[in-house]
Amino acid sequence: MSETGDVAPPVDLLTISRTVEQALARRIALPERSWTDTTTRQLQGHLGLLLLEDLGDTDIAPVRELHRIA
Repeated sequence: MSETGDVAPPVDLLTISRTVEQALARRIALPERSWTDTTTRQLQGHLGLLLLEDLGDTDIAPVRELHRIA
């Protein structure tokens, strides 16, 4: 739950996986700019949802650093 009391939507790992696979797929030509912009926004949204999840012990220094970077 966020500070405003809103409940975060559930994390859909299948959708996240598909988006990541599409973003990392090899291509012969560069994708259209609109595709790149849309995919980037989707990845940012997925990352935002994952950062809201309780992933367990975050007191470990490497975990805190990864969370800060994200």
